Amino acid sequence: MEEKEQVEKLVEFAREVSNFLHITAPSIRYKEHGGYGSSWYDPETDTVYIGAEARTRDAYYDIVHEVRHKWQWVTDLDFYYSGYKEVGTVSLEEYRSQIAEIDADAFAVLMTAMYLNEVVKLNGYSNKEKENIIRREMEIAKEYNIKFPFEDYCGMMKITL
Repeated sequence: MEEKEQVEKLVEFAREVSNFLHITAPSIRYKEHGGYGSSWYDPETDTVYIGAEARTRDAYYDIVHEVRHKWQWVTDLDFYYSGYKEVGTVSLEEYRSQIAEIDADAFAVLMTAMYLNEVVKLNGYSNKEKENIIRREMEIAKEYNIKFPFEDYCGMMKITL
């Protein structure tokens, strides 16, 4: 798939997810950047920057994750970002254990399943991180009336809640 076509699909996906959340879609821009945190939401420009993974299926998960960050900024900035620490200033596990990241990961897992019919395994996450994300997924699924096979998902992840 050509890069331009891939970016267009990501933009359309971001619009769909934004509509689901009842927010305006942020701009999507490609910015060559690799490593952890290569995608991010910039609230000052209302832009999601997508990095090296833009050419992969992971880009869909990342787009949803970053659109959810926009939703967090719009709905309850203080709750999600009071005391927030950027990646690189704390350990990776501490970074991913922040409420803003747990919420964005949980939402991205649900939307990836709902829109793409794909299961996110959260490879590289500790069991504690997975448990926190799954608990938040359950809350989000209830809030939005999303059907999700949590028992099967937990079994696949070898997580007991």
